[in-house]
Amino acid sequence: MPRNQQKAQKQDSRREHNMAAKLTGKQEAFCDGVANGKTLRDAYRDAYDCVTAKDATINNKAHAMHLRGDIGARIDEIKGELRKKTLWTREQSVKVLVKAVKLGIEQENPTAIAAVVDRLNKMHGFDTKDEEGKVDNSITKVQIEVINASKP
Repeated sequence: MPRNQQKAQKQDSRREHNMAAKLTGKQEAFCDGVANGKTLRDAYRDAYDCVTAKDATINNKAHAMHLRGDIGARIDEIKGELRKKTLWTREQSVKVLVKAVKLGIEQENPTAIAAVVDRLNKMHGFDTKDEEGKVDNSITKVQIEVINASKP
């Protein structure tokens, strides 16, 4: 490899190391957005001035940024911090709601059972409607699974 190529590679490596050590405010905002559940596109739009940019351009830039090692590492770091701060997880919610279904069954209270199953369906997005305005039919499947899971 020619000497000038080696020198350029070393400079690129140093530049990447320096960038990993400190992100810009916009890069940090992008990482924060992605870690908090935004799409790459939305996080990029929020972090950068994209008023006149085409969707394809935003998608490409957001994807390229996400692939950078320092950006991906920071997103993972923020997600880890968020997990530590979470006081109440979805799993904990489901466990409590399953106990509520069991109690509703024991007390023969169909209204309570229906309310809990409705809450579980909403938690899992089964109350959303498709393009035709119809509710997803998998709700019945979830109801049956919850009731079966609550049986001794």
